[in-house]
Amino acid sequence: MATTSVHGHIVEYEENAEEGIHYLIYSLNGEEAKVFFDQALSHGSALFEDSMDRKYKLTHKGGINYELVRQS
Repeated sequence: MATTSVHGHIVEYEENAEEGIHYLIYSLNGEEAKVFFDQALSHGSALFEDSMDRKYKLTHKGGINYELVRQS
């Protein structure tokens, strides 16, 4: 698993979810990405799709820590 910072949050992810990390960092501004992090914080996880219709699940792990996995 790799770890990176996304708009002030620490996100762990597998290699197959790297496009999702790029989407959150480069395709969305901080306010747009905040919606997914807020959803995961309030409900435990947030589902989203990137611009290529790849599906991801962002899960809150505690504090500023999250995990991103690609869904099939």
